[in-house]
Amino acid sequence: MTHKAKFTSIFVPSSLIFASVLVILHESGNKNLENIAHDLENLLIFMVCPIFYAAHFFERKTYLMAVAYSTLLAIGIHYFQDHLNREFWNVLIPTMTMSTLLAEFIHRSAVGKEMAIHEKHLAEKKASEMASKQKSQLLANVSHEIRNPLNGLCGMVSLLKDTPLNEEQSDYVAVMDESSKALMALVNDLLDVSKMEAGKLVLEKESFNIKSLIQDCSKMIQPDLRRKKLSFEATYNTTDLLQVLGDKNRVRQILLNLMTNAVKFTDEGSVRIHTDATRTSDGKVDIEIAVADTGIGIAQTNQKSIFDVYSQAHAKVDSSKYGGTGLGLAISKKLVQHMGGRISLESRLSMGSTFRVLITLPLDLECVTTEHA
Repeated sequence: MTHKAKFTSIFVPSSLIFASVLVILHESGNKNLENIAHDLENLLIFMVCPIFYAAHFFERKTYLMAVAYSTLLAIGIHYFQDHLNREFWNVLIPTMTMSTLLAEFIHRSAVGKEMAIHEKHLAEKKASEMASKQKSQLLANVSHEIRNPLNGLCGMVSLLKDTPLNEEQSDYVAVMDESSKALMALVNDLLDVSKMEAGKLVLEKESFNIKSLIQDCSKMIQPDLRRKKLSFEATYNTTDLLQVLGDKNRVRQILLNLMTNAVKFTDEGSVRIHTDATRTSDGKVDIEIAVADTGIGIAQTNQKSIFDVYSQAHAKVDSSKYGGTGLGLAISKKLVQHMGGRISLESRLSMGSTFRVLITLPLDLECVTTEHA
């Protein structure tokens, strides 16, 4: 039922009932009934304001306000009839007409306000989307412009490391090398975020081996594992080589984000990676990669926002120790979703975390055929 129908269905009958009761009581000639009518009028007048407040408080404006308006109209009609000394039936038709017109006026006012609010929301949404698009474009342009000279800086630092240096100079160059690489990683992350927000991220399609990629990523975190004396284990539920087609660099980026985070937030214990792969009947393979650690874990209240851009679930624990920009997991989630997959988290505070990535990639049938041949 529409707003207009709801309002009219309550407003008109209520007006007629209230007006009829008041007129009948006053025309009865009975002083007691007339006194009752006057008392009822006073009571209804005092009830009008509470009804309006109740309508706003309970958000039932259609029904309660119809009752409030009909109460006012009924009393007004009675005083009008009493002043002109008209009969009941002479008042009934004007009452119905005025009730309908007033209901229509109120309905049109309500619809007009709703339309104005809706148009305002649309304008605000459009302005917000435009501002977000401009922000993403600016971020992409700035990141791109920063990356060009930064590439030159990283190259020069790399060359400088190969020149004869004394011990003090080697320390300075090592700091420069580490800082420039960290800055390059940040710029690349910002560029990825801007591309995703602008919808300009394009995935490559090349042949690569899942097991080999995981092994390569594992080698990259070995120095940190040894430094923190953490045990490491990588297991697979399949003996297939799993040669697939997809964006190798983006899959590596996802895995490295999860693996480095696992090592970063684990001070003692282990980091484990388990890969579960199942071939499908349509020449594809469902790949689930679980990265588990025995680190500090993530509080339940922070798990919902862990994948948001610039969110740092561990910031309250020790920002100086763990730091970070909060971009890694957000980028990983967007990349996984762009591949048509999903990423999930299981974690308990002080009990470690497990991130699961599920993606479906086409098998490289040419390599599979060659292997079996």
